[in-house]
Amino acid sequence: PQFSSSWHRSRSVLLKSGRRRSLRPCPGGMLAWSSFGRTALLHIRTAGVSQTWAAACVLSRCGHSIANDRTHGARQRELMRGQEGPKARVTGPAEGRELRQKLVEARTGSEVLTLLTVDLVGSQSLGYAEYGKAFQRCGEMRDLTALLQVWEVVRERDVKLSGAAYSILITAAARAARGMHGIADEEVKLKAFETGKSAWLWMRYEGHEPSLGQYGAALGLCAKVGNADWAQELWTEMVQHDFQPTYIELSQYLEALASHGGNSEWELVKSELIAAETRMIKHDAITLSALLNSVAMHKSLDRVDWLQQHLLPRVEVNAIAYCSLSKALLLCQQPERALPLMSDMQARGATPLFRSFVQEAQALVLILWKSPDQLHIYEKFKVTAEAASAFIDQSRNSPGAAPTSRMEIRQLGNLESLARRISTGEQVPLSQVHVFDWPWAT
Repeated sequence: PQFSSSWHRSRSVLLKSGRRRSLRPCPGGMLAWSSFGRTALLHIRTAGVSQTWAAACVLSRCGHSIANDRTHGARQRELMRGQEGPKARVTGPAEGRELRQKLVEARTGSEVLTLLTVDLVGSQSLGYAEYGKAFQRCGEMRDLTALLQVWEVVRERDVKLSGAAYSILITAAARAARGMHGIADEEVKLKAFETGKSAWLWMRYEGHEPSLGQYGAALGLCAKVGNADWAQELWTEMVQHDFQPTYIELSQYLEALASHGGNSEWELVKSELIAAETRMIKHDAITLSALLNSVAMHKSLDRVDWLQQHLLPRVEVNAIAYCSLSKALLLCQQPERALPLMSDMQARGATPLFRSFVQEAQALVLILWKSPDQLHIYEKFKVTAEAASAFIDQSRNSPGAAPTSRMEIRQLGNLESLARRISTGEQVPLSQVHVFDWPWAT
């Protein structure tokens, strides 16, 4: 009787606190619960109330207390089904799946916002999974305005997001900072950075301790906007909390430093690359490509040379890394140096992409524009264009091959037209010769 009375008092406190757990008294004065199939036993003396209250406090901090094979999300939806208020979930798992599928299929930011507001009034309540899917879709569409509107809805409804949902929000802000074609103005970058950092602060305020993945999301945001100061703060905090960053977090950190463009930040990039080798962190093509794209934005040929000489030989390269190197050399006004990259890439066992042929064609047209009388350059261009066409035919006949971008096909067609015009002596403005939407030097 003593145990039963104190037990029900403790259980009522737990339910009022909003943490619903499946707790039950067990024979012999013991409480039992399980987490993902592992059973833990807490011995309680039945004579006192304080011991039972202490046990209830421990249980209230336990993330999982129901032993079954369903996922955590399914269990939570079952427990919260039909509740009202900001902490409520959808009325059932099927409705949640249907809504998230609609969010995935949304074509515009306004459609995402409509799904979260107009269509759902009075029909069902939302949880952090649905808001997380809305954040993700806005990021995929690079729609910063819609992302801010969804974030405002979350704050107005006082929704308590999970740590994973905050990671999605920060990643979506980073995607929006890149712009639809990889280029965004400084105002958009600043607003995206403020959005992501605000989400980080809210996450910490609501008691979520950042994980390695969340640090990676924040570093990715710094990389996209070129904010080296916050990136260094995050990196120092990670080291102080004994996190062991992988090459992914290191790549994002280095990209943030390189995107800043300062000399001190670049020296830090080089020292971190060297130090990473002593920590047995193997660099890969992703790191190389990210750094090349960052230094290319600043037209820094000496940094491109350093990466080509010191990092390129040490990584297992792919076509994307070589495309980034080609882009960097073209933006640094070195089209002649971009021509040997195709043979170098194939010698190292990397399979070219269609983009590889298009960028080689761009280099040849730039050389031809400088020296229209060099007809052998035009002949070389025709060989590259024929190889690109053969690549398209081979891709169409190969099951499972990735489809060729229509934009890149149009770019190749524009380059073919430009090469013919230049070879016949027509004066073509340099702005028309630059077919890629890159920040070319003026």
